[in-house]
Amino acid sequence: ESEFCPTDRRLSSPHPASKTLETSGKGGRVSGWAAMEKLDESKFEQQLQLWALRIPRELASAVTRLLRSGPLLDMPRVKPVVEDPGSDKNRLVVLSEKIQNQDLSDIPEQVYNSLKQLCSVDVVPYMLTLGYSYWSVDHILKQILPEGVEVPSSFETIAMLLT
Repeated sequence: ESEFCPTDRRLSSPHPASKTLETSGKGGRVSGWAAMEKLDESKFEQQLQLWALRIPRELASAVTRLLRSGPLLDMPRVKPVVEDPGSDKNRLVVLSEKIQNQDLSDIPEQVYNSLKQLCSVDVVPYMLTLGYSYWSVDHILKQILPEGVEVPSSFETIAMLLT
């Protein structure tokens, strides 16, 4: 087997069971297998317009405990407390998508009053971007497979690998 040569038009894999793919002509068409397109990960980005509370850094855990019963952002693998890009002394506590009003009228009055007693409240807009790496394999497969094709379960996938 020859070593890689930039003028050689063969693409080969070191795995013994794999095929050698040869390109032909200027178009570089792949023979032997159909060409596979690269997945455009940017198509899976989703942006959420949320509200966040700018609070003193030392009060982040107290505010989080206070808001845990509903107004706090509760999404898998997303931290509700993030750095404030404007100040090292503050943190942003990201609120749930259920909170739609900047005046926090969506928060229960008792929770709002307790929050105001704890610290001054500065409500700021916060853009949360969920990228490709956020989504589960099932979600990605449901998006890219043709309609009507079921996503294989992990049991089915393992069974296929064992046969």
